[in-house]
Amino acid sequence: MKLVFSSDWHGDVITQGVDRYDEVEEGVMESVKHAIAINADVYFFGGDLCDPHTARAHRSVMLAHRVAYVLDAAGIPSYWLVGNHDVIEDGSGGHTLMSLGWSPGAVMPDPQWSLGWSPGAVMSDPQWFTVGTHRDFINVVALPFTPTSRSYDPVEFIEGLEIDNDFPILVIGHLNLKGICAGSETLDMPRGREVFWPTDAIKAKFPRAIMVGGHYHERQTYDGVRIIGSTARLTYGEGHHKVGYLELEI
Repeated sequence: MKLVFSSDWHGDVITQGVDRYDEVEEGVMESVKHAIAINADVYFFGGDLCDPHTARAHRSVMLAHRVAYVLDAAGIPSYWLVGNHDVIEDGSGGHTLMSLGWSPGAVMPDPQWSLGWSPGAVMSDPQWFTVGTHRDFINVVALPFTPTSRSYDPVEFIEGLEIDNDFPILVIGHLNLKGICAGSETLDMPRGREVFWPTDAIKAKFPRAIMVGGHYHERQTYDGVRIIGSTARLTYGEGHHKVGYLELEI
């Protein structure tokens, strides 16, 4: 299966007074064009669409809807992980991606198992589901950001899963990594709290699992987690970063 990942759009960012939306939009649509060109089986968003309280958040939400619709028209389902910049810490469980559950796909608000047929599905809580057909599929474990108001223990969640190791497993998360050299985005764009990837638990229980993460803006692999990276260079400290999207074949 061909998978395309895009993450950390931050479509509401302004750098030293310069609105970056147009640049972000261009990078995002490049990932969509590529997914369609290679006839990707699934498109994943790794979190951090925008901050919910900014006056520019509506443009980012509009962009997410456009991407979901374009991919759906091309027959490519999309799955949207909630990041630390997306959540609304008022106890409601709200976030910037929640409207995608109505158009065109369905929200999965609680830990659950489901067949991933609906495009535009939002991953706001830890969950396991399958993507594909009964002959060609992958198991997906989603580990979204852990807001204070809707907290969960990533290690406990992983240890409680029962997934057959004979079939492909993808773990996609928007969590922190212990020991990683954090980029300038952690100082220039801080939001939320630190909760760490359960990498040891994943390696012990699902030794062949592929781990893919959002949150960090520099494309890299750290402790077995492939970091998607941002779609644009958003701070001065990111000038050397490779930006764009990630393609994997499982």
